[in-house]
Formats: sequence, structure tokens, C-alpha cells
Amino acid sequence: MFTIRHLVFIFIALCFMQPLRAQSEYYGDHFNEITDYLRNNYVDPVNVDSIIHSMVAAYLNDPETINTLFQKLDPHSNYLTAQEYTDLKEGLAGSFFGIGIAFTMHNDTAIITEVFDNGPAFNGGMQIGDRIMKINDTVMAGNGITSDDIFFKMRGPKGTTVKVSIMRDHAPKLNELTFVRDKIQLSSVEVAYMMTKQIGYIKLAWFGETTYDECVRALAELNKQGMKQLVLDLRDNTGGYLKSAVRIADEFLPGDKLVVYTQGYKQERKDYLTEKEGLFEKGDMVVLVNNETASSGEILTGALQDNKRAAIIGTRTYGKGLVQQLYALSDSLTALKLTTARYYTPSGRCIQRPYLEGSEIYHDEFQIASMHTGALPEIYKNDAWGIHPDVFVPEDTVSSTIVVQALSNRNYIQHAAYVYYADHRFEFAGFSDAHAFTTSYKINDVLFESFKTFAAAEEKKLEADQRILYTDADILAAQTQIETLLKAYLARERWGKEGMFVVLNMTDRDVAAALTQLKK
Repeated sequence: MFTIRHLVFIFIALCFMQPLRAQSEYYGDHFNEITDYLRNNYVDPVNVDSIIHSMVAAYLNDPETINTLFQKLDPHSNYLTAQEYTDLKEGLAGSFFGIGIAFTMHNDTAIITEVFDNGPAFNGGMQIGDRIMKINDTVMAGNGITSDDIFFKMRGPKGTTVKVSIMRDHAPKLNELTFVRDKIQLSSVEVAYMMTKQIGYIKLAWFGETTYDECVRALAELNKQGMKQLVLDLRDNTGGYLKSAVRIADEFLPGDKLVVYTQGYKQERKDYLTEKEGLFEKGDMVVLVNNETASSGEILTGALQDNKRAAIIGTRTYGKGLVQQLYALSDSLTALKLTTARYYTPSGRCIQRPYLEGSEIYHDEFQIASMHTGALPEIYKNDAWGIHPDVFVPEDTVSSTIVVQALSNRNYIQHAAYVYYADHRFEFAGFSDAHAFTTSYKINDVLFESFKTFAAAEEKKLEADQRILYTDADILAAQTQIETLLKAYLARERWGKEGMFVVLNMTDRDVAAALTQLKK
């Protein structure tokens, strides 16, 4: 359908730099007729050219139009709306203002699943398993309450207060707690602990403003506990600040080693070198990666691989070798995220995946290529992109594993574990630590059946073509994997993320390969 939007676009393309009246020949016939009638017959004087200018300005400033411009560039340059810009800054800063909790919704009630260390909720006595019933005397349970409703009520400016009425262990009397909102710092080091007496483990989720300091604290603590070897887990690491990756590399490499260099059409080559003695330059080291390890995660991995500092284990990485700069626009609310250079590993590899076929192929088909399964698209047959692991551990494509992953992605397994823990906290008081729990706790039929019931009920709410296709036989075949995940999420509620990873790493194929590598 030919619309005014199309007419304006034609006008922009053909005659934006020319006087409007002189270029009327480029308008559509109907548009010419209409503007002539307006000029000659309208009840009041009207400046048609001014109206057209307003139409052009509105069209050019429409986010949809701006995004069309960026679709002609690379997949990582884009225009950021005010909300997107805010979210990005919060994500890189790893902080926001609130009371410091995470929760899941069950029967229109929020159940607390995490209380962040040293946040207002932690210091004010809120506990995992508490149910939020009221916020500032407004009932927040039942009546179609959503997670967004809870978020909106909980977050607010620093220094403001919020009163929360919670139910604990189904006691009839509610506890009323008052918190002063403060800055909540999210840790990019998800967990750091000793797997054995000599092997440390660090899981790094992204590279933000505080990541380097977090890593230094983690390495210092593990060194204190006797770490001689390290497993650095960068799987699913989404990237972030280049400077954070460079500074962390400096803790593993001796001085004056090239970590990465950047270069672009408008930017001369810039080398990033290590500068000082690091906290862990000598011990054996393994880095775990997968097809979601991206950007700064790949910078760190490539630096350690090219400098022969660590063995890389897993699958080929995401393949993002483009450097973006953020430019705040004049309104101070929106911004431009623009690719300005490519980065190269010390050996000169640019690991960027091809994107000439368009963003859709770029975003949708890389998993096929990174797992080396199925027919590769033509653009991916060049093996130059991404970081290739030294020890390749292919993705588990067994049908039962795929079903478990799909169920987990929809949070069914997590939800069942969190609700069970809230109702049965007494069961876990007797375990001294996550290791003891891992070896002796067995998932009971009540929890497993509640998971099955919840998953089935949630799937019925979806359209048929959106449902996960699985049978009772699939669930039976995957029972061991599901029980491991249920146990991991229970451990997370009792001992935090360290407890969860203690359980998960016991059966993790990549971790097993890492431990084998370290024995060599």
C-alpha cells in the first residue's frame, strides 16, 4: 500500500536538498492535486511547504526510520531509545536503585529467591522464601499481580523508603519491614570457589565497571586458599568494557605482553599491553567458552590462547570482533552505539563473523556454525572467525537434553525448586555445606511431580505452535538431568550461587574436560 510515509521517503531521496516548490514534479499525482487544492481553496491561509517540512522531520526522527538506516550497517551499530540507553548504562555499571532482591511469581504472589549481600533487604532481615503480600500498604498478592507490578513498586530513587509486608513459612501474621532504597551493585563474578584443594573456579558473566576489582578480590581469596590451578568459566559471557578485559588479562600474563589491538578506517592501530605483575601468572589455567562467549570475553580468551597461557575448552565462540563507542545525543536521553574499529588478537586474528548477508542470518544461524553440526551456510565456511577451542567439546544434542534445556529456558525447573524451598526450608537446615548436600540429598517425588504439573499447566496456556513438544517418556529419559537442576536451584537458595555451581559442576561435561586437561 502506497502511503504518505512512502511519499515523504521519495521526497527525501530525490529532492531534500532542493526548494520544495521547485521539486513538486517528484510528488505523486494525488499528492500534487491535494496540495494544490490546499493552497488555492482552503478556508484559511496555509503554509503547505511548512507542513511538508514537519512531515519530513517527523519521518527522519522516527526510531523506525533511524533503525532502517542502521540495518544497512553492521549488526552491532544501532540507535538507542531513552529506555534502551538507560538499560545499557545500568547493565554496564552493574547497578540500580532498589532494595536488592530477586523473586519468582507463583499464583500471583512474589516469592523471594535471592537477597543480595549487604543490600537494604539483606540488612533489613528479608529472607529467601519470604512471600511479598503488600508494598506500602497496597496488596500485591492475587488479583492478577505481575512481576512488573512488583518491580515498579520496589525500585525508586536512592534514599526513599518502601514498606514491605511479607509472609514467612505460611505464618498467619505478616512481618512488616521498612527499607531505604540504595544503590544495588550486581556482581559480574557470579561465583569463585575452590573445587578441590588446589583447583579454583571463577565464573565471569560480563565485563562491567566493577569487574576488574571483583576479579582481583576473587583471585586474592583463592590464592589465600591455596589455588595452584584455575578454571576460568567464560561461557555465556556477553562481553562489555574492553578495558576490563585488558586489565583482567594483566593478572594472568607477564608484563609487556600484547593483549589486543584495535584499528579502524578512522582510527589508527592502538595496542593494549600488560603493565604489571599479576596475581596468577604461573599456575596451570583452563578457559571454558561456548557459542555465547562474545566480544570482551573473546578478547580475553584470544589473549590467553595466543600467549599460550591457557588451554581453551568448549565450542567456537560467538565471533564479535567489532568495537563500539557510545555517543550521547544532544537530548542527553538517547544515544548512538556505533562501530568504530575492529579488534585483533595478538596473532592478528580478527574474529568477527561475516555479516554481509544481513543481520537476520547473522543472529539466527551462528549456532549451527559454532557447533559444527548440520549444513553450514556458505558465509560460515570460512573458519577464520571466532576463537577456536584447543579442546573441542560439542554441544549435547541428545533429544532429552534438548527437552531439558527448553524447559529450563522457560524457568519451569527453577520455579518448581524455588517454590518447594519456600515451603520446606526446614529440610535443608541439617546440611553443613553444598558439598554435603550434593552427595547426600535426593530429589523426592513431591518436588518432581510438582515440576511436571507446573510445566504442563504453563504449556497449556500457550498457543499450540508455541509449546514445547515432549512426552512422559521424554521426561523419564531426562529425569536425572532435571533432578540435577532441581538440586542445583535448591542449593542456590540455601548457599547462594556457589552452592548452585557446586552441584552443576559435578556433572558438567566442559568442567570434566577441564579437570582432565589440568591433570596433564
